[in-house]
Amino acid sequence: MSETGDPSGAYNVYPFDMKGTTTNSADYTMLGYEANGMYFSGQMFSSAAGSFQNAKICGVPKLKMENGVAVIAHCSSNFKAGGAIADTVQPADGLAQRITSHEPSRADAGVIFLPSPWTERRRAPTIGPP
Repeated sequence: MSETGDPSGAYNVYPFDMKGTTTNSADYTMLGYEANGMYFSGQMFSSAAGSFQNAKICGVPKLKMENGVAVIAHCSSNFKAGGAIADTVQPADGLAQRITSHEPSRADAGVIFLPSPWTERRRAPTIGPP
């Protein structure tokens, strides 16, 4: 995370281990951001068997990272779309300012809303049509 608006300046570097308490490994990792947070996701595979386990998305508070403060990633997994387990969850970029409610509207079909521990609301990733 850049400490300033100058991309050639200093950065705060944060490692995140998505496996949690499992032995899973993340594949096809993606990154998203908005005014309040940074979000990263991946397809989680069993390290032992190599089989797909679930899609996982994690978020961290952007302001703390910009200030070099230690952060804890808050994660969610086991998403479903149309009754099937979602294999890919893509973080959305810069959409939080347009969200006015946690309740999905017709325009938000296929979007899951997740509560955030550092801001009142944020838009979670789109995982496909309803």
